[in-house]
Amino acid sequence: MRVFVCSLVFFILVACGGRDPGRQSNHSSTSTTSAASSFGSVPSQEDFRFDRSRLQVVPNLSDYQRKLLDDGVLTFAEYEASVLAYVGCVEEHGAVVEHVAGDEVMAGPDLNARGQYLFQTTLPHQPGKRATLGELRAIESQCGTEFFDVVVQLWAEHVAPSETELVAARDALGECLREAGVDIPEHPSPTDFGPVAQSLEYRDCSREVSEDFGIPGFGG
Repeated sequence: MRVFVCSLVFFILVACGGRDPGRQSNHSSTSTTSAASSFGSVPSQEDFRFDRSRLQVVPNLSDYQRKLLDDGVLTFAEYEASVLAYVGCVEEHGAVVEHVAGDEVMAGPDLNARGQYLFQTTLPHQPGKRATLGELRAIESQCGTEFFDVVVQLWAEHVAPSETELVAARDALGECLREAGVDIPEHPSPTDFGPVAQSLEYRDCSREVSEDFGIPGFGG
């Protein structure tokens, strides 16, 4: 059995989920993130400008993150550097970083259409020593505090979908379901998807719309 834990922070869009690709049972944690060039083409993104006073309420902001954020501007390249530094850190501590692509689990983080890196971290068992969830969370906490936590919150806020985008994605999900033979209104509300949320058609359409709109785990 694989155990998935979502690392949920302010402003971040998180989708939990997991599938066993046939390896030995592990403890796993799933996080959502954004950035680009080393793992895919870079979406066009403007710099994110924010009020620097927001950093004053962050206890023990690391020197690494402070250098990226102290000018009140977060660039796409800075976000990417933060993600890759975090990935390198957890890997140095024995964790495995992967992403789900369709029905496959592939190495490394994956960039979505919105400019967010998506990945999950897994701590494998070692001969004679089973990995624990506490060990994995400690690795994530240590690396996140140093390289990642505040940067990823700000970037997720920057690339979060607007209400207009959410309505368009909801309409697209409804259209996909209707084409699959499911009775859904032309302009559905979030509650319209509840009765069909366990169907295979909903699963497939949700995955398709999530990828098309770059909204992780979108379900209406």
